[in-house]
Parts: sequence; C-alpha cells; structure tokens
Amino acid sequence: MVTAFISIGCTKEKRSHCVPILLKFKALININGENIVAGEDDVKELTLYVFNEDKEFLESHYVEIGSTILLSYPSHKKLHLICWGNSASEQQTLPSIEVCDKLDESLITLITSNTRATPEIVTTHPDNLFHSAKEVVINDVKSSVVEMVLRHKVASVNIAAKGLTTYTSRAGEDYSYVFRSGKKHVTFGGETQGDDVHHFQNAEFKNNTHESGIFNILPSTDENNSVEVDIYKGTELISTISTDSNGDEIKAKEGELLNIYADFSGSGGNEEGVSVSIAITPWGEKKIWKDIQ
Repeated sequence: MVTAFISIGCTKEKRSHCVPILLKFKALININGENIVAGEDDVKELTLYVFNEDKEFLESHYVEIGSTILLSYPSHKKLHLICWGNSASEQQTLPSIEVCDKLDESLITLITSNTRATPEIVTTHPDNLFHSAKEVVINDVKSSVVEMVLRHKVASVNIAAKGLTTYTSRAGEDYSYVFRSGKKHVTFGGETQGDDVHHFQNAEFKNNTHESGIFNILPSTDENNSVEVDIYKGTELISTISTDSNGDEIKAKEGELLNIYADFSGSGGNEEGVSVSIAITPWGEKKIWKDIQ
C-alpha cells in the first residue's frame, strides 16, 4: 500500500516544479558481518520527520517498516528527511517540534534516573533505537523509489565479573555496575552531545559471577569514545575498569554487543590482580566465556 502526503510546507514563497517522492523504509541489523533486514519485531514503530532546504520542520508521519509513502512538497527544492525507530517510549524523550523549528536544534534526550544516589548523571537505558538521515534534492531524484535505510543508533553491553565476593570478602548480593560512556543527547542528524552520562545496571549473582545482562547504551560519536565501568558494592566503589588486560581501551560501537569479562580471582591482569577480557559480538549474540559456562 502507498500512502500519499502532500503539503505546501513551512513557507509559501519558494515555488518549483513538483516531483513527488516515493519513499520506502527498511531497517538493517548486522549479524555475523551481514546486514539482515529487520522486521516488525525489531522495529515496532517509525516516525518520519520532514524538514525543508533551510532545515525548518514541515511535518511528521507515522510509518511502518516495508511501507511506501508518496511525498509531494511543491514549495521546496530540497528536503531533509529524518527517521527514528523505537523512539516513542518512556526510555528517552522526543522533542516537541513545531512548524519551522530547526533540524539542528532537535534532540532526543536520555532520561535521568533517580534509582541510585551517586554524584554522576545516571540515565535510563535507551530503547533499541534505529536512525536514518537523508537529503533529497527533489528535481534530482532519478530512481522511482527513494529508500531510507535505518540502522542501530545504540550499542548493547553485557558485563560479567568473577570472584568479586572473594576479592572484597563480602557476600554476593548488592553489587552493581555504572557504565560511564556517551552523552545525554543525540541530534536528529545522529551526533551525540551534551553532558556525559552514566548507565546504572544491577548485577545478578550466579555461580560466583556477577552478570549485568544485556542493556543498551548510546555510544559517543566523538573520536575519543572509550568507556569505563565502575563496580559498586552498595554505594561503595570497589573497582574501575578502563582497559583490557592488554592495555587497550574499551569502546562500544553502534549495532554491536560489547562483552566485558573481569576476573577478580587473582590469576593475573592489572596491578589489582584483575584480568579483563573484551569481545565484540553481533547484535544479540552474547559471548559465552569459558570460565563461567
């Protein structure tokens, strides 16, 4: 089914020959190095935001993966199209955009959490956000269908620590992780900005291992996008992990699962006797560490 949206846009003084745009939506997930087409279970909702050549907001449309819509904006020569997937929940806030608001001022914001009393800015985990941005010069459209391909805007993380109770000589409950990475905002263009944020995650104790389970973070788009993990017992900081056992920085990337394994059993590693291993795996495919199988 093709849905048509026709608008004169934000301003009326700009007139050009109108070439309708047939726009189709597709989302991709990287699995084992291959781009797999995502389905409705992966991307539950999509919102298309349309901005004019001056990057002023015109209107938004709710669309679906695999759907095709017809856009016709006779007042404009160029459109800036932004599409977000899985953004309409309470895990992050969307801007209240009005007609003629600027694209560069439109932000998605992570929500500050009050679940932990720490001096840092602790946020909730973002949803499984997908994003696409495309600039379309209307009279230069040569294909019968313009495709908007959405990809992950978040990374996922799983943290496991072995031997914490022996390392601290304390019982196995009330341990948690604070994952220090990223910024509080992401622009509609896909760049992160604003205050540094920290993601809090409880650790489940099983077989002498504290595991976080998989959670999402919004990785920084800066070149220096290394991350650190603070390990807490209650509100007391026990250890901070910033590199693996080879001294390499820990980094999270969009569309991938970052697996962190810290062994506190004293078998080697850094100056604290902590051995840290890192594995990057495809989305949703958790690393099974041999020591904690």
